Amino acid sequence: MLGLSLSSTVRKLRNEIVATRERYTAEISAKDQALESLSKLSDVRLDQVNGLQRQLDTSLHDISERDGKIRAMNGEISLAEKKCKQLASKCDALDCEAHNLRNRSYITSEYIECLSAIFSDDKRPIFISGPAGTGKSSLIRYAREMFAHAHPSRAFQVVAPTGIAAESIGGRTIHSFFKFPPVYLPQTGYDTNDKTAEQDMAIIRKTDILVVDEASMVAPDLVDAIDKALRYLNGKADSLFGGVKVVFVGDLGQLPPVNASNTVSNLERYGKASPYFFDARSLDGGLMLNGRIHRLTTIFRQSEEHFINALLEVRKGPKFVSEGSAALLASRYIKDPPPPQMRTTLCATNAQADALNDEGLAALSGQQYDYEMIVQGRVGRTQISQSKFVEKLSLKPGARVMLLVNSLPVYCNGTIGEVTALDDNIVNVRIDPGKVVSVHRTTIELQHNILGAEGNVISETAGTIMQFPMKLAWGLTIHKGQGQTLDDVYVDLSRGFATGQAYTALSRVRHISGLHLLVPFDVGQIISDPDVADWL
Repeated sequence: MLGLSLSSTVRKLRNEIVATRERYTAEISAKDQALESLSKLSDVRLDQVNGLQRQLDTSLHDISERDGKIRAMNGEISLAEKKCKQLASKCDALDCEAHNLRNRSYITSEYIECLSAIFSDDKRPIFISGPAGTGKSSLIRYAREMFAHAHPSRAFQVVAPTGIAAESIGGRTIHSFFKFPPVYLPQTGYDTNDKTAEQDMAIIRKTDILVVDEASMVAPDLVDAIDKALRYLNGKADSLFGGVKVVFVGDLGQLPPVNASNTVSNLERYGKASPYFFDARSLDGGLMLNGRIHRLTTIFRQSEEHFINALLEVRKGPKFVSEGSAALLASRYIKDPPPPQMRTTLCATNAQADALNDEGLAALSGQQYDYEMIVQGRVGRTQISQSKFVEKLSLKPGARVMLLVNSLPVYCNGTIGEVTALDDNIVNVRIDPGKVVSVHRTTIELQHNILGAEGNVISETAGTIMQFPMKLAWGLTIHKGQGQTLDDVYVDLSRGFATGQAYTALSRVRHISGLHLLVPFDVGQIISDPDVADWL
C-alpha cells in the first residue's frame, strides 16, 4: 500500500511539473510573440522617426536656402536703398540748381565752349574762370556725367584744396588723392610707401581728365607736385602732367591759397614769390595757359543788373568801382543793426565767427543738446575736420542755424532758421514765420573710385559721416561760405579783410536787399591783387 501511494504521488507531481512546464512554455511563447510584435512596431516607429528626420532635414535645408536668398535680397535691397539715397541727393542738388536759376538753363554757349575744351584731344591744361554764381560747379558735374557715360572704363577725377570744396563737388582733397604729406615741395621727388594707396594709384593711372576745383586757393608748388606725381605714376617723365588733361576751375577774384602764412613760407623755400596756381613751374609761369582760358560770364545767382555790375567791379579791384556802384553799396549800410543774436554775420576769421556763435548759444537759457558726428568706414581725420558737417554740434531752443543740405521745395543749402524744439533724434527749425521743418540726421557718403573686375572704373562708398545737417549761424566765415548762397547776411568790411574777401562776402546774397553792411562802405575796404587782373 505504501509503495502504491508513493507511486501515485510521484505521478501526480510529474503531471503537475509537466503542466507547469507547458504553462510556462505557453507564457514564454506568448511573451516572445508579444516581443516580436513590439519589435515590429518599434521598427515601424523607427522608420516613421527616420522619415520625419528626413523631412526635418529637408525643411532645414529649405529654410537655409531661403535664409540665404533673404540675405541676398536684403543685400540687394540695402544696395538699392544706397543707390536711391544717392539718386535722391543728386535730384535734390539738381532741384536746388533749378530753383536758384529761376527756371533758366545752365547750358549756354559758354558752357558748350568749355565742354568742348574739356573733351578736346588736346592734352594741354586749360583754365575755366568765372565770377561767383556762374555755375562753375554745375559745369564740373555735367562734364563728369558726360564722361562717365562715354568712357566707363576710364576716370574723370575732381580734386580741390579743401575738404569742404571737395565734398561739395563730390571729389577729394588734392593731398588725400595723391597721398601728399601736409607740406610737400616738388623738388624732393614723389613716391608713396602707403600700401593702401595701390588702388588709388591704379585709378590715377586710369585718369584721362583731372579737374582742380577752387584753383584760386591752390598754390603753385602744389600744382608742380601734381605734375610730378602724374609723370611718375604714368611712367611719362617727359609729358606735362603725365599725359593727363588738367582742367583748372575757379575765380581768382575770390579767396587766395589757404593758410597764407604757411604758403608764403613754403614758396620762399620753393623759390617762388607768387601764391597763385598759374605761376607754377610746370605751367611756365602761366605761359602754358596763354590762349587757353575760358570764361563764364552769365551770372545765375543774382538777377539785378545794377547789383551784378557792382559786384563785378568790386571783383576787379577798387579803382574799377564806379560812383554809381559805390553809392549802391553804400546804401546797404545799417546804422542801427539788430543785435548779433538776431542776425547772421560773415566774418573774416574763425575766431570772430566762433566768438559770435559761442556768445549766441550762451545767451539762450534752454537745455543744450550735444550731437556727436557718427563716422563709419574709411574716413580720415582730415575728412572729418574739413567736412561741412560739424564734428560736435551744440544746440538749444532759439539757436540760429544754417541748413547745409537741400530738401526742396522746402529749403536749400544755405537756408537760415531758428531751432524751435529738439531731442536726441530730431531738430525742428523755423525757416519762415509760419513754417517749421523737422530735420533728421543726414548721411554723407564719401565716394572713391575703384577698378571693377573687368578693369572698368566704378564708384564705391569708402565711408560715411552722419550728423544733423546744420551749423550755428550767428557767425560764418567767408572762407567756408565760398560757394554758398544766402538770402540775408550782415558784413563787417572793417575787420581786416584780405585779398578777394570783400568780393567773396558781398557776392553771397541773391538780392541787394539781403546785403547789410555794419560799417559805411568805402572802396578802400576792397583789397585786390594786380597780379591776377589779366586772369579774371
